[in-house]
Amino acid sequence: MNDRAFLSVFTPSRTAPEDLEAIFVQREAMLADAVERVRESAMTGNKHHQLFVGPRGTGKTHLVTLLVYRLSQDTTLQDRLHIAWLNEDETSTNLLEFLRRIYLALVKRHPGNYSEAALEPMYERDAVAATLWLENFLLQRLQNRTLLVVVENLDALFEGLGAAGQKQLRAFIQEHPVFAIVATAQRLVDDIAKRSSVFFGFFQTEPLETLSVEEAAELLGKIAKLNGQREAAAFLRSPLGRARIRALHHLSGGNHRIYLVLSQFITDDNIDALVIPFAKMIDEMTPYYQERIRWLPPQQRKIVEHLCLRERPAPVKDLAKRLFATSQSISSQLMDLRGKGYVLSAQRGRESLYEIAEPLMRLCVEVKENQTREPMRLLVDFLRVW
Repeated sequence: MNDRAFLSVFTPSRTAPEDLEAIFVQREAMLADAVERVRESAMTGNKHHQLFVGPRGTGKTHLVTLLVYRLSQDTTLQDRLHIAWLNEDETSTNLLEFLRRIYLALVKRHPGNYSEAALEPMYERDAVAATLWLENFLLQRLQNRTLLVVVENLDALFEGLGAAGQKQLRAFIQEHPVFAIVATAQRLVDDIAKRSSVFFGFFQTEPLETLSVEEAAELLGKIAKLNGQREAAAFLRSPLGRARIRALHHLSGGNHRIYLVLSQFITDDNIDALVIPFAKMIDEMTPYYQERIRWLPPQQRKIVEHLCLRERPAPVKDLAKRLFATSQSISSQLMDLRGKGYVLSAQRGRESLYEIAEPLMRLCVEVKENQTREPMRLLVDFLRVW
């Protein structure tokens, strides 16, 4: 019988919030502050808009899930706050579609106050009239409550809305100060960071850092405790356990998501037993990294694929030579990739050297390229010695 708690690697909102609380590390002060800001938004006219920024796998959804959970448990907010947590995979190309997403999210979370059938009159109007109708209807149904809109991948939302849609949204929020927004993004795109953008200075922005070795040890210890693994928790506090954590830290790059996957390997002493599950893990993680690479523009994708197959960091001029591009073009793309969390840079004199930020990404690409299990055994041997 498997007594392990279900910890979703890619969709933390599917994990029991109590379990997410049990393994939460690093950001308690940040979460407490975010909850208090939403509370103030609900209880006063002072509305806060918060944006958490970090690469994929750095715990953005974990943080947002706990924020929504804690707010939902606060009985003093039941009549003051309604929450619309939007599906991150849906697209909005104008204000009407965005407001419709908000309303349908309210139907799911607050079915006693909202119904999908009530939207039928909207579909009898043209787009302009429908937008005005939905604006008024949404405000009417809120009944002086504050509306918390939770938006993951804000950068994708703004890209879909375009400049015109963003201006409409900003104007609607300013004219009707009933909104509080909690959003996440992989990076600060121009739609947020540029002084000329309509949302410049709109959000209180919080960067999400990767885990340190100490914070990773705390996370792994909490996972072991949650699963009732007393021996594993004790092992993690031993010198050998700390050495294993440092080894895993090298593979994960401090990425929260990768630690959830790697946590099962921290105490396995049998090298033969470890190779197969580790290879299985690499196989399962490969589509995740392939999707991340595929998401990039073609030139950036070529850079990442090239760096994955290199044994050591590379200077800009070498990358430009190998990829038949100018140093200026490669340098510009690398700056963008560093902002997205794909690469790291280090100085060697006046020269910058670049490498993949997550060694596990390199390993997945390398194994896919080599189509052999040999790198797996060599890697596990390395981890055992380390």
